Amino acid sequence: MDDSEQPSPRTGKSQEAPSSGSFLLRIWSEEREIDGLTPKVRVFMRNLKTGEEHYLGDLDQIGGELLRQFQQSGRAPDDPPRKRRSPSGALTIS
Repeated sequence: MDDSEQPSPRTGKSQEAPSSGSFLLRIWSEEREIDGLTPKVRVFMRNLKTGEEHYLGDLDQIGGELLRQFQQSGRAPDDPPRKRRSPSGALTIS
């Protein structure tokens, strides 16, 4: 069994690892030093499997960083993630 195979919890037989990962995201807003400028959104991202950490300058960089990490692991999805904004303004990556 290599690193891409894991035993199934039910059967104990090996199965190919899914193209998935777990990440911790911390998102916050920083006030700007110049009055009147919109606060800047910042992102801290940690891959919980590898421990790799990144600070990103805005929400739009999350999808690209996720794709880069999946490509680096050799388990990238066939289609790049699509970013959408919900009616509430939340960023959705699918």
